[in-house]
Amino acid sequence: QQCLDRCRAQRHTVRVFVLEDAVRNHGQEVARGQVHLHRGLDGQVQVRVVERTPVAVVTVGAAAVLVDAEGRALAAPGDDPGVAATLAQIRGGAALPAPGEYLAGDAQGLLDLAGRLAEGVPGIVLEQATDGSVTGTLPSGASVRFGLPLALAAKVRALRTVLDQVDLTCAAMIDVRAPGSPVLTREDRCS
Repeated sequence: QQCLDRCRAQRHTVRVFVLEDAVRNHGQEVARGQVHLHRGLDGQVQVRVVERTPVAVVTVGAAAVLVDAEGRALAAPGDDPGVAATLAQIRGGAALPAPGEYLAGDAQGLLDLAGRLAEGVPGIVLEQATDGSVTGTLPSGASVRFGLPLALAAKVRALRTVLDQVDLTCAAMIDVRAPGSPVLTREDRCS
């Protein structure tokens, strides 16, 4: 809107062409995305709409919301169940934000981890302790210790290596706090 107002103030004729499919998603306004405006030397204004992409499902009790990498709430998981099933879940927190609002507190490290896990470890449930350390629970029930959300690329690579190359029969915990030396602990009395 600011770009359009400036163009009008300079007495330029402004024509904006936006494809309806780019503006609407399943009948909802794409207020959750970014709009980039560019005015070229020829006087044409180009509009590019980039929809926000969910990286995690945040749950508090029975309520849940999809959030993007910045922690902005996008929609309820029921609005797009296919996408929600491929994402990491972040459990806990004070209250869920309404769509368009941001998560309270500093959740950036947790969101970065969730985004990195979405491709290789869908369905993992993440929780952050009061000291900032992060643990996860795999769909199989095994726990994963990530520690503080630092060196995330190395920790996720170590976890994926263990998941891809190790027999996970009776796996109880995978510790990737030291990503160069991940540790697998098996359940007691398991053969």
